[in-house]
Amino acid sequence: MDLDFRARILAHRGYWKTEDEKNSLVAFDRALDLGFGIETDVRDHGGELVISHDVPVGSCMPFSEFLNLYSAKNATGCLALNIKADGLASRLVQELGNANVKNYFVFDASVPDFIQLAAAGLRSFIRLSDVESDLSLQGQAGGAWLDSMYNEYFPAEKLVWAKDQFEHVAVVSPELHRRPHLDAWNQWRMNVDFAEENTLMLCTDMPEAALQFFGEDND
Repeated sequence: MDLDFRARILAHRGYWKTEDEKNSLVAFDRALDLGFGIETDVRDHGGELVISHDVPVGSCMPFSEFLNLYSAKNATGCLALNIKADGLASRLVQELGNANVKNYFVFDASVPDFIQLAAAGLRSFIRLSDVESDLSLQGQAGGAWLDSMYNEYFPAEKLVWAKDQFEHVAVVSPELHRRPHLDAWNQWRMNVDFAEENTLMLCTDMPEAALQFFGEDND
């Protein structure tokens, strides 16, 4: 995952402009056309893997269609795959392999499922937050997903610590929890260099603003 910063910005559920665009083809198209990575949600429904944050009540985009879109655009952005159901390891391996997608990681799986995903050879991130600090699975992890459930944002000093502990880390921007983002962005920018340190990723609802704020041209 030796990528430029744009490709390490993870557009949360695609680069959406209105709420109804989340996890939609238009949001994925927009993110990929601008060279951003994507965070999205994967679960099973009707015997296939689909893109859906919540339990589906109707039709959903097949995961294979999402991967084929990524491949057809010769995209380079990282894919952060939020695993919403257990038991998907073998199908994930198959579909990622069929689309020849290598720049991805999976995260948010339950502990037993994380073990299965990692054992299947999938690049799996453990989750660390203000309520999750267990490092017992660190040896099986390809990185860490950094979030904050109750605090305003993931502390800058812990972000510095995490990037020294893990091969890659992705940190969640506060607006995903409907919190103000600028304090976090300012604190993070004073302590790490997202543009230069290619082990760092940022998941955000505002990918273009993040690119401008943290990018190399912002001195």
